[in-house]
Amino acid sequence: EASTLESIIDVMVYGLYFEKEMKEASCYINDRVAEFIKTFKPEDTDEFKAEYIRSFTDFCRKNDAINHSLVHSQNVKPVEIIRKTLGSE
Repeated sequence: EASTLESIIDVMVYGLYFEKEMKEASCYINDRVAEFIKTFKPEDTDEFKAEYIRSFTDFCRKNDAINHSLVHSQNVKPVEIIRKTLGSE
């Protein structure tokens, strides 16, 4: 789950900085993820939060648009440059 969430966060950050390029490559997932995400309430238990994160991860793994973005965002020029600079290829 942690690896999937990290990848999703990475793609969302790229979407914040390079929205136009990510949308042109059909790799913009911020709106899709925002449809699922909700703010935890103070009364939400740790068990509830853990289950929510598991269900969110499962949702992302099964969503074709998100999966496409996780794979193909690496080919978006600004992302490619960042990954090369950081040695993340």
